[in-house]
Parts: sequence; structure tokens; C-alpha cells
Amino acid sequence: MRLAPGQTLAGDGKGAVIRFAQGSDGVQLSADNAIVDLHVETSPEKRAIFNDTGVESLGRLRLANVSTIGQVQLFAREKVRARHVAVDGLDVIAADARGQSDRPQGHGVHVTQGGFTLWNMQADPNVVISAQLKGLSAGQGLPRFFHRRGSRKPA
Repeated sequence: MRLAPGQTLAGDGKGAVIRFAQGSDGVQLSADNAIVDLHVETSPEKRAIFNDTGVESLGRLRLANVSTIGQVQLFAREKVRARHVAVDGLDVIAADARGQSDRPQGHGVHVTQGGFTLWNMQADPNVVISAQLKGLSAGQGLPRFFHRRGSRKPA
């Protein structure tokens, strides 16, 4: 699902959910989009919310009172040269980004993307991505320890 420039996707009340088919990515943002008061659910290894990297400016992207199962991935690469991201309440309940091929690197280390990834991949130092991030959380309500068969249970 792709939001056209200027579109908002908003829930109509508490508990509003949009679910995507198993193995499918979720909502693609284009420019000046907002997702508000909504739970977006896809497979944990897929992207619940991501942006179109083929547009020059994403304008202002806003996420408010949103929860996801699946990664939130916002990249500045390809044509993207400007954007502002505003987050006011985002809970990434579950995401498995280990399969994402793009990996931040530095100091001789490649790392895995997170459940929420905002990444300026442009080499041009004039490309500026600004962000105001409030109320970001991940894994709320999940157990802190996982037990696998044959492993020691936490004390």
C-alpha cells in the first residue's frame, strides 16, 4: 500500500488495525504523509512502514500514536535529498531486521538495522535529514528472556 503525497492514514478509534498478508511489506510513504492512531501489522521480518526512495523530497513524515509489528524503515538514499521526520508515540512491538541487506558500518563493524531505522545514506554532506523523535519504544509487553529448548532458563 502506497500513500500518495499529502495523504494521511488514520485510525477511527481505539484499537484500529491494518493488517497485511503474511510475507508482505506494509505502508509505503511518499511525501508529506502521516500515519496516526493506528496499529500496522505485517510479518515481523517485513517492513510495516517504509518510504519511497525514488522521490527527491519526502517533505514532512509524521507518525503519531502508532504501533507496529514489523520494522519502521526510513531511508534517505537514491533520489531522497531532504525530509523531516516527526514521531510522537511509536511502539515497535516486534520486528526482525536481521534479513535486511543494508547494514550500517563504522569502526570495522557492520550492525543490523533496528526495529526503527532512520538512516541518511547519502554521501553528499549537503543532504540533511531532520527528526523530532518522542515516545519511541520497542518490545513493550514482551518477555525479557526467551527460553530455547536445551538452553539454560534465566534465574
